[in-house]
Amino acid sequence: MKVNFRQRAREALQRAKAELASGVDERLPYAALELRMAIECVTYERAKSYEEEMPENVYDVWQPSKLMKQLLELDPLADQSGTLFFGLEDEPGVPAKEMKSLGKENVFSMRDIKRTYDALGSYLHQPTIKQLRGAGHDLQKLRVRCEQLAETIGTVLTSKVFNVNFGVFTTFNCMNSDCDKPVRKRLPSGKAEVAAVCLECGSEHLINVGQDGQDIVQPVVQEVLCAAPNCGQTIKFFKHQLRTGAFWNCVGCGKGNQLGLAVFAKDLE
Repeated sequence: MKVNFRQRAREALQRAKAELASGVDERLPYAALELRMAIECVTYERAKSYEEEMPENVYDVWQPSKLMKQLLELDPLADQSGTLFFGLEDEPGVPAKEMKSLGKENVFSMRDIKRTYDALGSYLHQPTIKQLRGAGHDLQKLRVRCEQLAETIGTVLTSKVFNVNFGVFTTFNCMNSDCDKPVRKRLPSGKAEVAAVCLECGSEHLINVGQDGQDIVQPVVQEVLCAAPNCGQTIKFFKHQLRTGAFWNCVGCGKGNQLGLAVFAKDLE
């Protein structure tokens, strides 16, 4: 199911503005709740542009800070704003003399999330006993915070371009013979080796990044020796395949093998 999180963020922002415009202090927590939902939506929308690179279980994370952390581990520039320019090169590889702007993308950054999301959360609950011994929630402070946040989110949602995701990638077929699905991996600048996991089956690979554009991909496997005496044949397993109960017939001797846990007695001194 395709969800337009950007539109959901706009709708949440409009509801928050309506609560703020009411002028009623008791409505401020509702404005804070809508703004938190808007933050979630713009973060989810940002994450969608990386869905070809992220394991499906990453999208089970609902907290914006945790999800953005995952994006930043994948792409250090995931929460950075920027302006997109284009131009026609007179010579391949030489920057164009004239560049035109397509617009600026304003991204709700990790810093924005940490500074606002949790701070609003405390206003969505009853004041603690300790707070009630004082003045309770500072609603004037909440109003200022909500108004500033609404302006920031509005700037994000009015960006002329959004979900810009540039990078250098390599693509190869998974080396698990039972899978063979395409794997697409971002290559961070300056790294000679990059780990890549197939999103379909979980098989791990190691990419040796070539300076000439020729990348070498190797499977990350563990060799397991046949348990039959005097056989010596090995079989290669990916890490996710090394599990109790895994069974195979040795191609050398034809005997069956099964992985399992073992306990050995040890003499106490």
